[in-house]
Amino acid sequence: MQKLTDYEFELFKKLLLDFCGINIEESKKTLLINKLNKRIKDLGLSSYKKYYDLLKSDKKELLHFVDIIAIKETYFFRIPYHFEFLKKIAIPSLLKSNSIIRIWSAGCSTGEEPYSIAIVINEEFGMLKHKFELLATDISQSAIEKARKGEYNEKSVRHVPAQILKKYFLKEDDKYLLKEEIKKMVKFYIHNLLEPMHFTIFDIIFCRNVLIYFDDGLREKVIQLLFSKLAQGGYLFLGTCETLLPVRIPLKSLRHSIFQK
Repeated sequence: MQKLTDYEFELFKKLLLDFCGINIEESKKTLLINKLNKRIKDLGLSSYKKYYDLLKSDKKELLHFVDIIAIKETYFFRIPYHFEFLKKIAIPSLLKSNSIIRIWSAGCSTGEEPYSIAIVINEEFGMLKHKFELLATDISQSAIEKARKGEYNEKSVRHVPAQILKKYFLKEDDKYLLKEEIKKMVKFYIHNLLEPMHFTIFDIIFCRNVLIYFDDGLREKVIQLLFSKLAQGGYLFLGTCETLLPVRIPLKSLRHSIFQK
C-alpha cells in the first residue's frame, strides 16, 4: 500500500466531517491510516482512492467505517455530579408538573450513560418508573448492538458503587451482565445528529463529550437541534469540556455543563 497523501487525507477527513461531523485532526492521522489499512485489506482493495470511491457510492460501507472510527471510551456514572443533580434537582422538579418525563441520551456510545440514568431512576424513583421514557441514540450500529446486549468489562464498571454493582449486574467470568430490569428501561436507536430528528420533545437531554468532535459550524447545528428538542423548563447536560459558545440560545447555566431552558 502506498503512503496516504495529504490530499487523500483531506478527502477522507472532509467525507467524515460532512457526513457525521467527525473531525479528524492532524494528530489523529496515524489512527485514521491504521483503520483505513485494515479495512482496505479486509475488502481486498488496492488503493486508498478505490476505498474512497466506495465510501462515496455505498452508504452502508460509509456507516460501517464511521462505526470503526466513532466508538469512544465511556463508563458508568461518568461525571458523578451530573447524576447527583439529576436525582436531587432535575427529576424532582419535573415530577411536580409532568405526568411523563422523557429523557434522551444523545451519542450514547455503548450504553453506559443511559443505563446509569436508568439505575438512578430505579434506585431513587422506583415506584414511579412507569412515568419515565428513556431513549438513547448513537451513529454507530456496533455501539448500539453492544448497548442492547448490556455486557461490560471491568473498566466500564470501575466507578459503580459496590452495592449497585451487586444489585444490578451479574458477573460471568470477566464480564458484567446488566440485569434485564434495567436493560428494558432503555430504547436504543441508530441516529446521526446531523440528520433530522423525528422523535418527540424531551424533558432531559444528555449530550456529553459529543460536541468536542465537531467544528464550530456543525456544533452550532447540533446545539440548535438539542435546543429545539428540549421542552420548556427542561435540562441539558453537556460534557465538562464543552460549551454552548459561540451559539447564542436562551438557556440558563445552572452549574458547569448543566443548563435549563
